[in-house]
Order: sequence, then structure tokens, then C-alpha cells
Amino acid sequence: MNGMNRLDIKQLRVLQALLDLKKLVASRTQNGADPTSHQ
Repeated sequence: MNGMNRLDIKQLRVLQALLDLKKLVASRTQNGADPTSHQ
């Protein structure tokens, strides 16, 4: 059970990091130019 708990915590940390990344990208696209005209 302890091992499973550790794995869950690791997965939660990864998910949290991914969510933070998404927020970062979203705020960047909002502040900067539109992604469509990024070329």
C-alpha cells in the first residue's frame, strides 16, 4: 500500500506540473500575439 501511495503522489505532481504548464501557455497566448498569426 505504501508503494502505491508514493506512485499516486508522483502522478499527482506530474499532473500538477502539466496543469501549470497549460496555464503558462494560456497566459502567454493571451498576453502575446495570437497563435494563428505566430508564423
